[in-house]
Amino acid sequence: MSLGEELGRGGEGSVYELTNRPDLVAKVYHENISSEKAAKIEAMAAITTDRLLSLTAWPVELLRTVNGRPCGLLMPKVTGYKDIHHLYSPKSRKVQFPNADWRFLIRAAANTARAFAAIHNAGCVIGDVNQGGVMVSDKATIKLIDCDSFQVSAQGRKFLCEVGVPDFTPPELQGRSFKGILRTPNHDNFGLAILIFRLLFMGRHPFAGRFLGSGDMPIEKAIAEFRFTYGSRRASVQMEPPPNTPEITSASVPIALLLERAFSRSSVNGSRPSPSEWISALEELEQQLKQCDVNASHHYVKGLQLCPWCYIEAATGVVLFNFYVYQQGSGTTFDIHIAWGRIVSVQPPGPAPALLSRHDLGIIRPCQEAARRAGVQLCGNWGWPR
Repeated sequence: MSLGEELGRGGEGSVYELTNRPDLVAKVYHENISSEKAAKIEAMAAITTDRLLSLTAWPVELLRTVNGRPCGLLMPKVTGYKDIHHLYSPKSRKVQFPNADWRFLIRAAANTARAFAAIHNAGCVIGDVNQGGVMVSDKATIKLIDCDSFQVSAQGRKFLCEVGVPDFTPPELQGRSFKGILRTPNHDNFGLAILIFRLLFMGRHPFAGRFLGSGDMPIEKAIAEFRFTYGSRRASVQMEPPPNTPEITSASVPIALLLERAFSRSSVNGSRPSPSEWISALEELEQQLKQCDVNASHHYVKGLQLCPWCYIEAATGVVLFNFYVYQQGSGTTFDIHIAWGRIVSVQPPGPAPALLSRHDLGIIRPCQEAARRAGVQLCGNWGWPR
């Protein structure tokens, strides 16, 4: 087995194509890996299932050097997927996912929950939930990557995840070292709720807002102190949402209740919504949508009197979803951004000709035929009619 082109490089290792296996790639670590890491990769390969392979870049084999030293792993090649933050950020979404509307975001959220469920059903925990570990395709399907950092329970052993990102870390783990900590699915469920919130609410973080007390309130501190910015208790925790953001009930009351549970103090005891709860609620949400009468690219919950996306776009001037005009009966769409791009690409014809001056007007005279037809007689060299 030989390595091909380098596809990417990170702090831990580099990813290479395989010349004889186009369906797999090799992750080669920059430094020697421990026997514990090698055993973890082998344990993950032993519990591989079709479900895991369909939703993740799951390790399928331990990679060794020619002298037998463990140096990396083999995993499925992931193509056609982009980091999930390109989808939930309105600015990048319009470029990276130009056809995505709110229905697409809901489906991506539900599929993210399905990927989390697959990991938990395999007896594993993601641990280091973050926006760089979740990839999404133009069909709203999901792939989880960096799986070798997951917490794995297999072959009678537990291989821990000892890394994490503060913005996705639950309150009970904020400020603590991850070394030696046994993660639980409930910890993952906090990070899942963060991802779902950001997908449904245009990239906003549920703990980022205006702090009404004194001093700064960074996101990790707000998380540690249960200061859910959009919750029903936000006044009591002195938080206020950023301007021109929708209420969480705009995503339906059931979704709002799940978010309240996910970010409550009582959630540390294991009561955060599970992936299966999110899947059911998000599927129900998509069935409750109506198309906006003003902007066909907007979809929102039927019970709302006004379209929240129209309100935000009018208040901020930010276009949340690309606008398309569907040609009736043709099955095709008119993309205003593509059309405008073609318009501005047309080369200008050059400067306009100069206007005639009064002097120029004085020397203009009609031809003889025109004068004859008009029944006038031209006078002298100037040709003015008599």
